This record gives sequence, C-alpha cells and structure tokens, in this order.
Amino acid sequence: MHYKTVSDNNFKHIGFAPTMIIAFYRGSQKRAFLNEYEQLHACYPDAEIIGCSSSVNIADEIPYVETTEQFPVVYFCCDMKRDAFVVHLSSEEENIEEKQPYDQVILLSSFASPALEAHLSDFSRSEKITKVYGAVAGVELCSNEHPSVFYNGNFYERHILSWCIDSEQYVLEGMSMHLFRPAGIPLEITKAEHKTLYEINSLPALDVIEEITGKIDERLVGRFGYPLFLQKSADMEWSNAPLASIVSVNREQGSIQLYRDIHPKEYVKVGIMLSRQDQLRRLGRLYDIAPKKSAALMFHCIGIAENLKMMEYLYLEEIKQHIDVSFAGFHSFGEIGSPASRKPADDILLHNQTITVALIAKKDKG
Repeated sequence: MHYKTVSDNNFKHIGFAPTMIIAFYRGSQKRAFLNEYEQLHACYPDAEIIGCSSSVNIADEIPYVETTEQFPVVYFCCDMKRDAFVVHLSSEEENIEEKQPYDQVILLSSFASPALEAHLSDFSRSEKITKVYGAVAGVELCSNEHPSVFYNGNFYERHILSWCIDSEQYVLEGMSMHLFRPAGIPLEITKAEHKTLYEINSLPALDVIEEITGKIDERLVGRFGYPLFLQKSADMEWSNAPLASIVSVNREQGSIQLYRDIHPKEYVKVGIMLSRQDQLRRLGRLYDIAPKKSAALMFHCIGIAENLKMMEYLYLEEIKQHIDVSFAGFHSFGEIGSPASRKPADDILLHNQTITVALIAKKDKG
C-alpha cells in the first residue's frame, strides 16, 4: 500500500492514484476546503474523499503541528484496495455497529455525547468488531463554527463517519495514551447532572478536589490543566480509566463542569502529569505494536496539546525517528480507542487528554 500526507494542496508529487483521502480541515476553512474538494473529486473520481474539522492540524513535516496556519487543510492519501474497505455515514440515532461489514474501524464523529459513548459500548460488546480508533471533530477555540465531518460533498454536524477495513488484507493497530497517573483513593460521585459535578463523598465537589490539588488556577482550567479519571467501579484498574477535562469551576456552588457527561454512580481520581521520562516510556509502547511499513493517523486532544506545548513537537519527532511513518491528524475534542496498557484492554472508550494513534499497514502474508 502506498500512502502520503499532503499539506500544501499539491497532489502531483504523490506518485499514485489514491482510493482513500481523508481531509483534516480547520473549522474556519470549510469553504476553502470545499473548493479543493471539487478539484480533487474531478482529478480522482474513483476515490472516497471524507473529512473532519479540526482545531489545529498535524502533518509529517516540520514543525509537525501548525503554529502559524501552515497547514489549513492536511490530506492523508492511500491506495488501499477498493474491495478491502467501505465508508459509512451514520446519524446519531442509527445503529452504527450493525452497519460495519469489517472488524476494523476508523471512526470520525462530529459530536461528543452520551449517544456516542453508547455506540462505543456497542462496539466493545460486539463479537464482530475488534478494533476501533478515531476522534471527535474540533474547531479553533475562538471560532463560532461547529465541529463537522464531511462526506460526498456535504458537511454534517450530528453524524459519524466509519472507515471499515478488512482485517484479511490490512492491519490496524493503535492505542490511546494519556500522560497522567491517578492520584489518591477513589472518590464517589454522589451528585451530578449532565456535565456538572456537584458532590463527591456528599461534600462540595470543588472542595474535595482542591484538598488534593490545592486551589485550582482558573487560568489553567481554560488550558485543560486539571484532568480527572472517571470510571464506574472503584476497584477496576485506574490506569485504564478515561480522563475528562475540567472546563470550568463555580466557586459559589462548589461545582465543577467537565467536558463530558457524568454517568450515575461513577468514581473519580485526580490526574497528575507523569515525568518526562515516564512519558517517553509510555510513548515507547507504540514502537512495540507498530506494523512494518505503516502509516499513522494522529488524534491529539486539544487539552494534552495545551499541557505539552513544545513537547508535542518533540514527541512527534520521536515517533518519526523510531518507526519512520507518514502521519497526518489533528487536535481533537475527544479521542476514541482502547487504553494503552500492558494489560489487555478490550473496552473502546471516549477519552480526553490522550494522544491516540491508529497505524494502518498492508497485511504481511508471510
């Protein structure tokens, strides 16, 4: 399989006719991308062309993460065999799991909600689906645009795109890796509504969290500086639990608003960022699972990007040096995948604060 990342809208040098093109377009660049799509569709009429809006784009050329609008649209192109994949567009209400003809899926959603988490739970329970990686569309933080996915010439704001890949012909590997460790004992959520956490252990939630973190700096809240681990059982492995970013605090109510909905009877732990050495060690797990001659889709939470700053560039450089992959991706509003763990993890979860990587390669017949 040939693959190429295009960040300059110049497709003449890719050297093959793509059958699959994924565009990551900044939310404010929808009109410009639509014009480029018309040209692409005319040039490659047999290719599937899908897209997902982004906050910031990622491409496999320096500086890797755009800082001054270098990559307003980034394209991932490959010539996967047409009989080895299909693309589905599904509405929020449809049963997505039933529509998947293959057991490996790249999922791009224009929304994050309990409905999306319910779909991921269906995937986890399915005997047919084995691997799902993906992300929730983003937009620039100061933008009035809504996150969207793109299919067949149209933008959609409450839909999910599924790129379903035949495991008999291609390999999909990946992981959702956060760079935090759970701190303290499990704390029971005793009162919550939607995304707002009111009480922990029957006490004001903000008071309980600040007993652990100290007084929360609200400037860091705006930069996703205080992630929480959430899960339904206090006794489950906490390193596998998904993170949820704090997006605001209300001192008058003593409440905390999270990025995602809070489920009944969940438990919580505070996330503490790992040391740089431990972060690199965790990143090294990717090198152990990477197939030969693979390409990578990179889904980085906007929150982890804020926390890492320059280290994000260095980690992408590290990946490039170790496994020499072509990669494309974006800063997302949520990531989809199985937790990076040394233990088997079958759950397909919606995460915050992760680097989620999906690696695609042609299956080695030997």
